Amino acid sequence: MSIVDDMHALSVMHNPKLLLSTPLYRPPMLHRDAEFVDKPQACTIAAAFYDLIYEFIMSHMLITFPYHLYQLAIGIIHRMVAFEKRTSCRITKWKPIFEALLALLNFLASNEMHVDVTAVHQICVQIMILLNLFITYGDTFLPNDIAYDHMCYEIIRQEAVFRKLLKSAAKLRETDSENEENSRTATKIISQLENPLEIVSHFKDKLAQLNTTSFSEEEVLEVVRKNFDSLHLKLYEGLETAEPYDPNCINALLDDLRLFVKRNSKKRYSLQNFEYSDMLNALSSIESRKSSAVSRTHSRKSSASIDS
Repeated sequence: MSIVDDMHALSVMHNPKLLLSTPLYRPPMLHRDAEFVDKPQACTIAAAFYDLIYEFIMSHMLITFPYHLYQLAIGIIHRMVAFEKRTSCRITKWKPIFEALLALLNFLASNEMHVDVTAVHQICVQIMILLNLFITYGDTFLPNDIAYDHMCYEIIRQEAVFRKLLKSAAKLRETDSENEENSRTATKIISQLENPLEIVSHFKDKLAQLNTTSFSEEEVLEVVRKNFDSLHLKLYEGLETAEPYDPNCINALLDDLRLFVKRNSKKRYSLQNFEYSDMLNALSSIESRKSSAVSRTHSRKSSASIDS
């Protein structure tokens, strides 16, 4: 995170003259086998970062996963996109990142009952702010107009994700109105959902005029191109400002990871009754016996040398 907080480092990462071939392991998922890409095509450091974060998000959607790591990943993307917006630097690999953000949003909205509701909705706020940065200023950092049209197409295609999140946020605001923080978070989510839902509503109305219920991707893209000028989007303040990074949070994260590993190890290896203090005492005893054995061996060798 400290790297993407440094403007000079961001400039180096986006330098088109500095291309690297970065090996990357792609873990197995439902639609693919595991793969180690030993010599990928050379790209900027920023593009390699995007590849890594995409793989990280897509392969770690777990209910038991430490949510601090999602926040750190989104924070990295946010700072990079904000830099690209300010410098009009074009993102070539925008689509996988956009896909990962929508997939994570869907995962969080679908599993809110099984996780920390407050943490989930805070992450959703971060994602929605980042998505609105794409929607509002995408023309400054997406490769071209065609890419922006495809982004609108993805938003229309993923309408159910935004509807699900809207329902979740409205429920949180209604049922937990006494909790000021949760109520404020829910209100932020509902506000940030205005643009995606406006895109969905605007273009679906235009599609309805075609008198058909089945559309190809190209037909939807054509409607987007022809009717984009009549789309009215909301402008938000502070979209470029990412959540501040507190270096001390890494200590809390490491504590969470230690507990996570300990809990999972006990469950996976049937160690519910295992006492770590007993293990440490046993190891200490083994080390003591080894030291004693080494000392006795040295003593015997010394005695044999003297006798000779």
